Amino acid sequence: MEGYHVRLLNATETEQYIYGALELSSDGAAWGHTCGQDVDRDSVHVICNMFGFSKGEGVARGMLGHSVNPRFSSRFLCDSSDRTLDDCIMTSLRGSCSADDYIGVICFNDTRAVFDMRLVDGVQSATQISGRLEVRLTPFTSWGTVCDDSFNDRSATAACRFLGYKFGEFADTGAFGSGEQTFLDEVYCTEGQEFLDCEHDSWGQHDCYPSEDVGIQCMNTSVRLLSALPNDQAVGSVELYISSEGGWFEVCDENWDDNDAQVVCRELGFVAGKALTGNSLGLVSYGSLSALGSVTQVKCAGNEPNLNNCSMQKTDLCEFQDSVIDWLPSSATTSLSRKST
Repeated sequence: MEGYHVRLLNATETEQYIYGALELSSDGAAWGHTCGQDVDRDSVHVICNMFGFSKGEGVARGMLGHSVNPRFSSRFLCDSSDRTLDDCIMTSLRGSCSADDYIGVICFNDTRAVFDMRLVDGVQSATQISGRLEVRLTPFTSWGTVCDDSFNDRSATAACRFLGYKFGEFADTGAFGSGEQTFLDEVYCTEGQEFLDCEHDSWGQHDCYPSEDVGIQCMNTSVRLLSALPNDQAVGSVELYISSEGGWFEVCDENWDDNDAQVVCRELGFVAGKALTGNSLGLVSYGSLSALGSVTQVKCAGNEPNLNNCSMQKTDLCEFQDSVIDWLPSSATTSLSRKST
């Protein structure tokens, strides 16, 4: 038999998935184990294609077993278009490899058949939920955390979509305590990606402390209010989540009017609203430390489903107002009328 061969030791196989410790061979006779640094994500997908599955995850730290054979002599660099290991680039090994570095794979077609996610030690309301992000591969692992290395708001949004929410935000690291073990590190998502399609290291491969466990907040509204009045949560400065940018933007008060406020209020579950400015209240919002920037010149007709459907311009900062202390930017504020019960 010509070409490279793959096999899984002590494999468990169902119609939905297959998993086991990975071994490779160049001739089908002499086999060798592999380590986490020997196989990248694209290589795992190629290997799973060879087993007849469309998706796969690398599983490090010997969680799927250990091989008694020596380390395979080469490592593979594959492209997403490669169909077998023969199509990949073969390079020399790097780094040492202990038994804890042995890698296995789980191959599958349906992500939800093998993967689950939850938020722990947070709070939940009708429109949002927050907590420490925990994940597991359901056939064989318990729950583990996600490390904050490379994690961003787009990663949070990908997680929140898996949980059934529209938007997500990366909370402060360690804000919801620490879990018992870390499973995922270097999670980096781009706009629109599914969570497991994002860049990340093999499961169990990390260099993180428990204090680096990720927390996120998920919500179904693309706007939020930062309260300006201590006892009135229905008045505050407006921030807008822009999906293409992967984060929140404060809304400046240039041309801010009641039509704009009506759109915000309806999305937040209110029936009416009135546009205000920081100056009209004698207040100024500091904005959110997580805001990526600002939008200005918002113009709504008043019947849009959300603020993202209105015209606007991006800007670095809201313009200063004459009556505001000169180092604080003024931002749009909205007063809400609650639904009657």
